[in-house]
Amino acid sequence: MPGSTAYKLAWAKENRPRRAEHVRRYRAKLRQEFLREYGEACTRCNSTEKPEVHHINHDGLQHRESVGGTGTRVLEDLKRRGWPKDGITVLCTDCNDNHPKLWRTRKVTCH
Repeated sequence: MPGSTAYKLAWAKENRPRRAEHVRRYRAKLRQEFLREYGEACTRCNSTEKPEVHHINHDGLQHRESVGGTGTRVLEDLKRRGWPKDGITVLCTDCNDNHPKLWRTRKVTCH
């Protein structure tokens, strides 16, 4: 039966490359929507290399856990809620990895 879980699993197994390409395109489109809404440059250093979601209140772990634990689910949740501006911004990988708690305790440079 085409709508059943068993059918969907069998289809996914038989069409792995096709499904992987579909998922890759879906994630890329979702990421582009995110960057269009929040901006493509890091709000700390203005870099456009490797932009990432940053939870300003450092509640990213709780957000990921509440929506299923993946970056895609986080973006889907933000989109579902109309891309809220409160508490979310864009940081490059370097700045996001070296959040303010670390900036105080060691010398961190970006790029």
